[in-house]
Amino acid sequence: MSLPLAELRVGRDRFGGTIHDAVVASIAGGVRRWRHAQGLRAHGLSVSALVPIAKRGEDGGVRLDPIEMPLPLHRAD
Repeated sequence: MSLPLAELRVGRDRFGGTIHDAVVASIAGGVRRWRHAQGLRAHGLSVSALVPIAKRGEDGGVRLDPIEMPLPLHRAD
């Protein structure tokens, strides 16, 4: 599945946050829909993902560091 950047921007502008937030929310929604299609519950389930975060180093360069982020599978929206 692909999602045009323009659609991510609409979501970002409507709900606040960043494009990155919109991507993580889209992934969480996909996992939630997949679990429901399998007949599995999402409520009460704790699922995390390693999400890359860009950080600027002291030398001015940018590096990606992973952080563990919970995916809100209990949220339908």
